[in-house]
Amino acid sequence: MLSSVLKPLGLHNTKMFRSDAIQSGTLAQGHRANMFRSTPFTKTIARSHTPTGFILSNLIDVTKWLSLHLNPSNAPYPFYKLINEGHIPNTGMTTFGTNQYYALGWHVDLNSGIIHHPGIIPGFVNHVMFCPSKNTAIVVLMNSSSGHSINLVENIFALTLGLKTGSIAIGSDMRVLDIIFSALIILFIVLTTTLLVILIFRIIALRKKHIVFKRPSIKGIISISATALFFVLILLLTLLAPIIFGIGWHMVVIWLPPTIFTLIIFVFLAILFAGLLVILRILRAPKIQDTAVTY
Repeated sequence: MLSSVLKPLGLHNTKMFRSDAIQSGTLAQGHRANMFRSTPFTKTIARSHTPTGFILSNLIDVTKWLSLHLNPSNAPYPFYKLINEGHIPNTGMTTFGTNQYYALGWHVDLNSGIIHHPGIIPGFVNHVMFCPSKNTAIVVLMNSSSGHSINLVENIFALTLGLKTGSIAIGSDMRVLDIIFSALIILFIVLTTTLLVILIFRIIALRKKHIVFKRPSIKGIISISATALFFVLILLLTLLAPIIFGIGWHMVVIWLPPTIFTLIIFVFLAILFAGLLVILRILRAPKIQDTAVTY
């Protein structure tokens, strides 16, 4: 790739591997949403992801690359032919919308002649849009997992051509998820703390009053078993949920806001404390009242 594509096209700032970008000292810090704010993305990304498009570049090289797509005749042999062929839509494939088709790695709109494609890796997102007939190209590179790069590029493109712009989206899908997770965390912190305080006071009260535990009845055994089974089922469903949806936990760790794990912990704690309170209530023997004995 380096000798066959990048060097012949003069893309000297483009790196195939994250380690190369880090050594060059030019890698921007990626970010992702975490508890109502953006925090650095520090997870290690497997080298095996590179073939899926984890190529790192900058505006200097992307500008060179886009200029070749606007004017393929300026590209050295054999890229001229390859670039032109890459813009030809496959009309036999399912469209992404009205008169929108997939070409060689590109989304092509037959009505406007606009060619575009988004790209995203954990902590970074970009979107490229160009129109050879208008000799115009726009690219947005972000060092955050924002889902609205498409919206931003479309509006910049419209402004450049003097067209009507659409609504400007604020935030991103991952940030919305983080807001939901963070709000639920606060809710479950309050709930978990309340349950824990009640549990502690119940245990202290039992010790002070010397209340003994009774042998549970059949109904009590069923209730305790149901409580334990409910906790186990919630745990299993949580562990299996990513697998059921076909994404795996490694995808959850890389792509979703880390607040999801904090939320899971507090949900489990709330269920655990509530279950312990139920079990204490079932096992607690009734308080024996002192009675006077007369002869």
